[in-house]
Amino acid sequence: MNKQQPVAVHMLAPHHKRVSNFIADTLICYLLTLSLGELGIVLNDNFAFDVFVIGKPEMDNYKFQVVNLLVSVVYYGLFESLLQRTPGKFITRTKVVNRLGEKPDEGTILLRTLCRQIPFEALSFLGPYGIGWHDMFSKTLVVDSRRAAMTPPADETPQSTDNE
Repeated sequence: MNKQQPVAVHMLAPHHKRVSNFIADTLICYLLTLSLGELGIVLNDNFAFDVFVIGKPEMDNYKFQVVNLLVSVVYYGLFESLLQRTPGKFITRTKVVNRLGEKPDEGTILLRTLCRQIPFEALSFLGPYGIGWHDMFSKTLVVDSRRAAMTPPADETPQSTDNE
């Protein structure tokens, strides 16, 4: 994608790819949290070190929920700031860019990552372009890597819903 060229609508990742990203990355984060939980059990069993025992993955288990939140922040923060992609985005051949099609800076990725924790944020993708709150507030977009490599049709920039 050319620098200083606004992202055109045809470049945006379609809804089904965004949903696939969400499912894959959520599953990976959950499995990482479960793995940390198992590690905590091993540490407790072998060293009587129960600080890392997070318990079962239940809604009322706040320790598990907090660890899952931290895993999610580290997971998205590292992958998106270093590679512009999470494993889910690698699978679907999509990536995160700013509105000019460039790699977002670390502060933008941190904001994007923290905005994912807003309750009901997953429902924010129901709009026409599938742009979620974590995209809107951080002024980032997820583009299809193949489509982004194509020359955009004239006058096809997605309309922003925030006041810039």
